[in-house]
Amino acid sequence: MKDKDRDSGAKAKKAKKAKEAKKAKKARKKRKKDDDARLDAVADALSDAAAAVESGEMAVPEEEEPTERGSIRAVYGASYCISFGVVFPALMLASVVPTDNPFGHGLIDGVQAAKDRAGRMRARREAKRFTGPEAASDSDATLAPA
Repeated sequence: MKDKDRDSGAKAKKAKKAKEAKKAKKARKKRKKDDDARLDAVADALSDAAAAVESGEMAVPEEEEPTERGSIRAVYGASYCISFGVVFPALMLASVVPTDNPFGHGLIDGVQAAKDRAGRMRARREAKRFTGPEAASDSDATLAPA
């Protein structure tokens, strides 16, 4: 009797797995069909855009010189790497250091002072940009350490 129950249980499990596999195959087929439809829509849009450019209905924007674009990208990439290389390790270190002691309080105060100083420098630069150098010279006193 136990052998029959065991066999029928194994058959039921096998049938359930087969049913799940069939269902998964059907879902994959539906996803593929949906993906194909999306790709067809994109291909149609691209061919319509290409036809519009060829017929003159749509203008292609002028590109900047490749050397200028390359130098801009190089400057951006270098400044990004430098800032990430400085800020990320500093933040990692700050997240590990306990802040409920004099060292932690010093770090927090130093970070706040640096933020304040950077804000004053940015305000000075903006004032110089919008009102001229004479307006920025009046705010030089704000750059003195607090």
